[in-house]
Amino acid sequence: TITSIVECNAARKNIDIISDGGLTVNEHDEVSIGDVAKAIRFGADFAMSGALFARCLDSPAIKHGYYGNASETAKKSKRHVEGAHLNNVRSSGLTIKETCELIEHSIQSSVSYAGGKTLNSIRSAKYKIVYDSQ
Repeated sequence: TITSIVECNAARKNIDIISDGGLTVNEHDEVSIGDVAKAIRFGADFAMSGALFARCLDSPAIKHGYYGNASETAKKSKRHVEGAHLNNVRSSGLTIKETCELIEHSIQSSVSYAGGKTLNSIRSAKYKIVYDSQ
């Protein structure tokens, strides 16, 4: 996703860039909010995060399941399908409001760690690419 954001940012002509998902979920079913800050750092103006909000206590996905807009369920077609339909969505234990606050605090921390004072300052944060040898 980062490569796509960088390429779109380089070719941008007065448009907003939306990072389409890519939030990391680890083996304990925890979502990495830091992925939103990374998307912003590399040029995204917004980040999609449907699966993150689907896990909220007050989300209808807890009861009815979750599927992305490009899934077979949403498109009612088998053509150009992305994503899956998840029937059993485990709750994060947070409400939608609490999840929004978590995102806000996480991004504030990212800006602070990057040495900035505003959201826009994160775009100039220095970074180092580390490759996983596995």
